[in-house]
Amino acid sequence: MFGYSKKRIWTNILTLVIALPLALYGCGSATGNSNTDGGQETDGCQGSQRLLSVVGDPNITIYPQETIDLKVVFLEQCLGAVAGESIQFEIIGNPGDSALSSASATTEANGLAKVTLTGGEKTGAFQVRASHPDDPDGVYFSINLKPIRYQLYVVGSNDIVAYTNETTELTVKLVNVDTSSPVRGIDVAFSIVQPAPGDASITTPVINTNLSGLATTTFTNGTNVTSYQVIAEGASIQTGSTSFTIHVKSRQRCSSDAECPNGQTCVNGACQEPAGDECTSNDQCPDGYTCEEGYCRPEGTLPDSCVTSEDCPQGYYCENHRCYACDEGNELPECQNGGEGCEVDADCPPGFNCINGVCYPDNPDDVVIPELGGTWYTHHYFDIEDSLPDFASTIADIVSTLNRIINFCEITGVGFIDDFLCDLIDEYVPPWVGTLVSILDNLGNMLKELRTEGVMELTHLNPRELLSGSEQWDKIMIRYLDACCEGQGAGCNPYNQPGFPDCATIDISRQDLQFADVGLQVLPFTAKINVDDSGAFTVYTIAIDPRQIKIEFSKFVVFVIDLMVQIFTDYDSLEAALMDIIDCQAIQSLVNDIWPGGIFGNPPDVVQTCENLKPSAYELLEGLLNQIGVGWKLLKIDGWATITTLPGDPPYATELGYENHETSHDGLWNGSFNIIMETDITGSWHAER
Repeated sequence: MFGYSKKRIWTNILTLVIALPLALYGCGSATGNSNTDGGQETDGCQGSQRLLSVVGDPNITIYPQETIDLKVVFLEQCLGAVAGESIQFEIIGNPGDSALSSASATTEANGLAKVTLTGGEKTGAFQVRASHPDDPDGVYFSINLKPIRYQLYVVGSNDIVAYTNETTELTVKLVNVDTSSPVRGIDVAFSIVQPAPGDASITTPVINTNLSGLATTTFTNGTNVTSYQVIAEGASIQTGSTSFTIHVKSRQRCSSDAECPNGQTCVNGACQEPAGDECTSNDQCPDGYTCEEGYCRPEGTLPDSCVTSEDCPQGYYCENHRCYACDEGNELPECQNGGEGCEVDADCPPGFNCINGVCYPDNPDDVVIPELGGTWYTHHYFDIEDSLPDFASTIADIVSTLNRIINFCEITGVGFIDDFLCDLIDEYVPPWVGTLVSILDNLGNMLKELRTEGVMELTHLNPRELLSGSEQWDKIMIRYLDACCEGQGAGCNPYNQPGFPDCATIDISRQDLQFADVGLQVLPFTAKINVDDSGAFTVYTIAIDPRQIKIEFSKFVVFVIDLMVQIFTDYDSLEAALMDIIDCQAIQSLVNDIWPGGIFGNPPDVVQTCENLKPSAYELLEGLLNQIGVGWKLLKIDGWATITTLPGDPPYATELGYENHETSHDGLWNGSFNIIMETDITGSWHAER
């Protein structure tokens, strides 16, 4: 049913396209053969007129420096297209420096003539008239040249607490006010406006907005304890402005927590804010956390011994007078579902033993545990291809066919027929439709990789080898390689781009997901540290216990498609684009101009037939999205990473895993993702201070 509906939509459209010239042919052959009283011809073909008709919408909105083709068709009633005729074009009421590529154009074999209009800098309304001696009144295009209205806004907080001798990332997003679409390729300038910057600086003052309209630079905090205001605005065009306030503080040197201000802890000789999100009540904290001194902290610490599970924190149970983290198979009521857990020691990272389905470090009693508490910036990669629906048996074959039809003109395989049909597609199917088809054709490739960036907070428990963590994903990234070939001309191969190139990367911020009502929950987790000092160098490893991430994946897919439509077509959504995918009124106008009248009666209502097809197209694509399912989908993972440290007492951890994590697989994720069905996934991760 799914494939049939799609085929039927395009069969009807192509039938309309093919039937039109056949009807005209029949009309022409009948000329002069139908009589009424007195032998007068009444079939409408005698003395037929030659008239111009606008191709497309005659009411056009453009922006300064934008170009658009203005097309007309020259037709003779009953006979159809007239080739080789010169059509005159002129601008009437030009408000400024708008210009046409030529004052005239010669009609082609299909009767079409076109010129290109370039919008000037001065905005306003004017007309363009096309005329011919046989149609001196001509036809008109009404042009509304509007200014582009941009707006910058801050991504994340605009009131930031930072520390001396560190750096801070600043991100803004540029959108088109009229369409809410992200605007790419615009230079945004960042500058420190107050006070005098001293030794604070902005690493790259001018940043070009990426595909998602984002511009990110780095603020070097310097050594002065003060507050700065940083302004972001268009470097060469009007975008409005937005600002950040950065409060630079000094980390007090210390040797113990007692030397730090209330609520801070001593980490590697410096007083730092404790791990956890800021809060004012327990309601603002995730499950398993309470609000203490303005921060979300784990409920309780692991005791040295226990009698019942009530003596252990949430998510732990008591066995043999010791608290153990709950594994997924544990049916005790105090246990929460976790990940897959372990069965034997070999399922755990080196230096860990499998105890009751949980990997525990095999540490000596007097081992020194490195300091991991505090804030970490994380990067994750997940291969979720096997969890996705079978695009190949649903939309992929259909959309690939449309891709060949619209973008490569492969329709019937018969040259002259394909040439004719492609001419009509070029004129009546807007250019952005090819882009839309390409986006849908690449949907599976875009979704099979899940990349995220976020902020993780780790807190040492008791004993210190045990950790509690919370994480927030600030960004999800997808890759659309075809974007790398924009403006590159024929022959560009986007798949020559290595890795995750900037030209293909689309960033989706947590704010965007919240605005689109896409749920994303990264649940708290526990972790453990293993210390192996048996060799010449001490090796530290962190093992992340089974953890969960929940996402409303079907909503996420809809959001991705709509975002791609906004970026590459300027429509607000896929549904809005599909409602405008074919210019039904233009086809009706063409039929009206050619229709002979007389015994043939009034022209058929092509518009209604054409418009009826459009909702079916969106309903068809909704069928694909429904396959993904509704509601929350669960990503369950556990993994490990090598800990890189600086000397100290205790050693201070600076990295978890390696920056080349996708190839080194240190850190490593294993787990499952339930979209259509629960399937195994692999992934990698890296975290740094």
